[in-house]
Amino acid sequence: MALETIDALDKAKDDATVRAVLLTGEGRAFCAGQDLAEAIAPGTKIEDILTTQYNPIVRRIRALPKPVVAAVNGVAAGAGANIAYACDLTLAAESANFIQSFINIGLIPDSGAHSRYRGS
Repeated sequence: MALETIDALDKAKDDATVRAVLLTGEGRAFCAGQDLAEAIAPGTKIEDILTTQYNPIVRRIRALPKPVVAAVNGVAAGAGANIAYACDLTLAAESANFIQSFINIGLIPDSGAHSRYRGS
């Protein structure tokens, strides 16, 4: 899904009929972030997932010359929350929940969280 999101952002950038981009999730979550079981599977490196999936999404959102709006309808966790933070505007339903659990699993926030998020 991450690679499809990158492709969609690239197409939106080059499509003159696209005036804005709306990112949202289907179902109960906006984006639950990285499946940690997948990330620790043999032969998988979390840094590869970040450099080929999440970081390119955030970079494309920030570089897109068109407004990008996140409509968060549920959980936005980890990199999913950071994608929402990267957007020009983030709309949150009452059911929205932003979670940064990196400290609970011994990780430094990734996907731009440490430079974009200005929480209290």
